[in-house]
Amino acid sequence: SDLMGWSLITEHAPNFAAFIKHAANGDEIWENELQKAVGLLQASDVKFQKIIHFLGTIGSGKSTLADVLCAMLGEKNVGYMSLKDFTEKFLRATMIDKLMLYVDEAKIGHSTDAVEVSAWVQRISSGVGFQADMKNRDIRESVYSSATMLWTANEMPRFPDGAAALSRRLLVFPFPDGEEQRKRRGAPNDPDLKSKMLAEVPWIAAWGLVGLVRLYREGVFRQPRDGVQHVEEYKRQASQGHAFFCDCLVDEPNSMVSVAMLRHARCTIPSTRRRTPARTTCGYGRRTTACTSGIACNGCQ
Repeated sequence: SDLMGWSLITEHAPNFAAFIKHAANGDEIWENELQKAVGLLQASDVKFQKIIHFLGTIGSGKSTLADVLCAMLGEKNVGYMSLKDFTEKFLRATMIDKLMLYVDEAKIGHSTDAVEVSAWVQRISSGVGFQADMKNRDIRESVYSSATMLWTANEMPRFPDGAAALSRRLLVFPFPDGEEQRKRRGAPNDPDLKSKMLAEVPWIAAWGLVGLVRLYREGVFRQPRDGVQHVEEYKRQASQGHAFFCDCLVDEPNSMVSVAMLRHARCTIPSTRRRTPARTTCGYGRRTTACTSGIACNGCQ
């Protein structure tokens, strides 16, 4: 089905196919996972709990692709939001009956409560019910949104994420260069590219549905090559516990150390004391297991 999917856009959506090849910059995982993501946007299914994140500088093409995907889904099926809107009780009503929630320039501003936004993003992306307060109408209890989130940004978001709840959700597609770099690399510079890709939207949708079949068959997303690096850096910035493991410990396979010893080291090293670790040894063990992959905690030991 992969070959069928690519033959669809190569033959019927050549502008989109060329755009994807340049944006992926040789990363086949980028191309294949984008196909699955385009399919998921059409599915109204949040069981994968993913946030699709287009990351790139100005002129990299991330917003162009996002606009094409919005057109593919149709205006009525897209909720246009900012991160702060997730915390606004009236604006949350716009999430209902949408296929996609589009956040352009996903960035935490000075007036935005990052902790509250993070909690709402986790709630919505997990398909958990919430209360919608609709102006001049009755409050709707236990409303659900089955929309998939699509974010675009110049940099990774900055949320407190000690349990790695958001980092597990982020599916990052880095767009490797801006306008000047694209010119030096010989990438096409066509001012009418977006309008040409908009004309190819039916075939882009069909290509995505082939990816959706593959997603349901495989059951997982894979992080694109450069996306892995961005997620790891996000985890270091978002979790002091993860930063402690990255900066202060040596990874030895099959090695063991007591949770109490780790917690003591975490408390005594000055550079890791900006946030207080869990008060109990058991709590610290659970938090450590959540925020750091490859770590197993045997109770409070």
